[in-house]
Amino acid sequence: GTNDSTFAVGTGFDNTVNALLVNPADDSVIVGGAFTTYKTSNTVNRLVRLTSGGGIDSTFVTGTSVTTANSAVLALAFDNASPTKRVLIGGSFTTDNGNTINRLARLSSLGAFDSAFNPNVNGTVNTVIAVDNDDVLLGGTFSQVGAVATRLLARVGVTAGARDSAIVMPFRGPGIVERLLPLPGGKVLATVAFTHSGATAVGGVLRLNANLTFDTSFNPGGVVANGTINAAVLQGDGLIVIGGS
Repeated sequence: GTNDSTFAVGTGFDNTVNALLVNPADDSVIVGGAFTTYKTSNTVNRLVRLTSGGGIDSTFVTGTSVTTANSAVLALAFDNASPTKRVLIGGSFTTDNGNTINRLARLSSLGAFDSAFNPNVNGTVNTVIAVDNDDVLLGGTFSQVGAVATRLLARVGVTAGARDSAIVMPFRGPGIVERLLPLPGGKVLATVAFTHSGATAVGGVLRLNANLTFDTSFNPGGVVANGTINAAVLQGDGLIVIGGS
């Protein structure tokens, strides 16, 4: 496609953009990354909402946002449980708006910090999605959520962010979950930076059932890619497009 000149970003951001979240109701875009300025002179610490024309949406007030040294925003998603489009943000940050919050936070539709939601994740959150039952599924490099051990993948409640202890997480050993993609029927595609989990071969891409067990009927055949897969999109025809390095 050609460049849309009506979306005017000027000089853009001063550092990496890692995540985009579009609200189809008004075509506004929430942007997360490692940047601290937009269009050279506007301070936007790693999180900002842009209007459909590319200007800063001043109604989305994130204050000091995520300002610690390890503060990149890597993932964005809407919270399905709220008609007001609350925003989930994941990354490597440990504060948001001056509030201590470790690597997964929730904001109101206007950018206000939601103190009721506090999963307390001990490692980087690379990806976050809301699942059909309104819970939140997150993946990354962590090994604990709250006080509970859980490796690379966790499901937390939408109300307070407590880990769902009824679900046995499928991953064993070291690795990275790069991306989660919700699929029809409650299933989830996961792209990962390892090829085995225990005795289960995963080849970089796998599909999980709604209860987060391995879906053994999904077999892309061997190692799917020879590098990181950090993007996945479901097409209207049911095919999945992946991208990365």
